Amino acid sequence: MQHAVVGFFVKDRRVCLPLKLKGFGAGNQNGYGGRIEDGETEEEALFREIKEESGLDVRGAKITKVAIIITFFGEEPKFVLHIFLIEDWVGELKASEEMGEPEWFFFEEIPFDRMWVADKKWLPQILEGVKLRAVIRFSTDGKRVDRFDPFEVEQF
Repeated sequence: MQHAVVGFFVKDRRVCLPLKLKGFGAGNQNGYGGRIEDGETEEEALFREIKEESGLDVRGAKITKVAIIITFFGEEPKFVLHIFLIEDWVGELKASEEMGEPEWFFFEEIPFDRMWVADKKWLPQILEGVKLRAVIRFSTDGKRVDRFDPFEVEQF
C-alpha cells in the first residue's frame, strides 16, 4: 500500500482546491500532495510536493495533521493518505504542470461535484477541526463509495 500526503491551504474559512491537471486524480479539484518517497518523512514529502506543485516553500507555515485515510479500490488496497491543513504561510501559490491555478472556496461552497466522490464525507469535518482516521472503500473504478468508516481521534 502506497503512502501519500495531501495538504489543504486554509484561510478565513476558505480552502484552496486547484484542479489536478495530470497524474492520479487528474480532472478533480484537490489539495496539494503526492506519494511519500523512500526515506522521506510525511512532512518532508509534503514540503517537496507543495514546492513542486505550487512553487511555495511552506516550512515556516503552521501545519497540522488532521487525518489518516486508508483507501481501497474494490478489494485492492491503494493508498494510506496523510492529510494536513496548512495555515499562516508566506508567499503566493502558483499553477504548475500538475496543478492548475489556485482556486479558493468558502467552506460552505466547496465544489464536491468536481472532487473525489468520498471527499464530501470527510473534508467538511476536518475543516471544522475534527481529526479522523478513516477507511474508504471505493468501487474498482473509484467513482462510487461502497463503504466509509470514520473514527474521530484526539491527536496523531
